[in-house]
Amino acid sequence: MKKQVIISGLMLFSLFFGAGNLIFPPMLGHTAGQNMWIGMLGFALTGILLPFITVIVVAFYDEGVESVGNRIHPWFGFIFAVVIYMSIGAFYGIPRAANVAYEIGTRHILPVHNQWTLIIFAAIFFAIVYWISLNPSKIVDNLGKLLTPLLLLMVALLSIAVIFNPESALSAPKDKYITHPFISGSLEGYFTMDLVAALAFSVVIVNGYKFKGLTDRMKILKYVCFSGLIAAILLGMIYFALAYVGASTAPGNFKDGTDILTYNSLR
Repeated sequence: MKKQVIISGLMLFSLFFGAGNLIFPPMLGHTAGQNMWIGMLGFALTGILLPFITVIVVAFYDEGVESVGNRIHPWFGFIFAVVIYMSIGAFYGIPRAANVAYEIGTRHILPVHNQWTLIIFAAIFFAIVYWISLNPSKIVDNLGKLLTPLLLLMVALLSIAVIFNPESALSAPKDKYITHPFISGSLEGYFTMDLVAALAFSVVIVNGYKFKGLTDRMKILKYVCFSGLIAAILLGMIYFALAYVGASTAPGNFKDGTDILTYNSLR
């Protein structure tokens, strides 16, 4: 079961580490500059700690997203679940995932890029996602054993390259990070939507343990806590590394974290 806990932790990390998680820390670091560490503590509060607590609470009750809202009223529970899933899915999370993947990984290697190349890329991207999701019992293995190690390797290589070859020293903080770095970082952490997604992801990880034949509720909760801790530690390491990538990037006309990561990948 120790192996399953580790795999589940890696899976939970990969579920949380979406498009926003990749692009917000570099921009935070670039804007916060010398106040990066304080800003990232705020980011970690709302982007790591609160989602971690949410995963544990939902796993403790083991009732799913709709049942959380049912404590107020069944209709509220239904509407609450619909809003949660649509927010992390079709309304926001899904389009952002495809767009960021295209902007960072594909656009700059194409001889031409326009709306049609984005549409074609999105179709292929979502076809692969659909194929991976066809068998729910294999999601833990597919994400934990395959995609997460690859993701960690790619982010680690970029971060290490920047750490050992920084473009510039940490610059002076700008805008809201001059006077309120912690609060500003906390607000950025909410934009990842991991606090909302944690309500659904907790159900996924609990079902993953159930698919493996585990039925004892308290044991499942204990393993979820350990898996959540693994995911939280990995998220913290990656977030701070990406923030440093942004903070050590020379001042420039970057509109978001996508531009910063693309710039550092190509320099």
